[in-house]
Amino acid sequence: MKDAEEDFKYQGIFIVVVGLAYFVRSSLTFSMWFIFLLVQIERIAYARSQSTMSPGMENDQMFGSDPPIGLSILFVGRQHLKMVAGQMPPRPQGQ
Repeated sequence: MKDAEEDFKYQGIFIVVVGLAYFVRSSLTFSMWFIFLLVQIERIAYARSQSTMSPGMENDQMFGSDPPIGLSILFVGRQHLKMVAGQMPPRPQGQ
């Protein structure tokens, strides 16, 4: 439990994050803060049960979110990617 208390004491405000959040749509900013709060609640639950969330567990969660995020980026940008691929010059024959 002492680790959780020490982590809480050293939490700070990152001015860069606040500045970037100013330029992001409010619905996306709300989603980011909501997920941040959920992660903090999860850490509190682990601390109350006298256990900690290991770096491996956090890596598994982050890796689990990578494929859906990557697929959604490709899905949203599919028309643009198709247009860019169509404008690429063809490869010369024989190389």
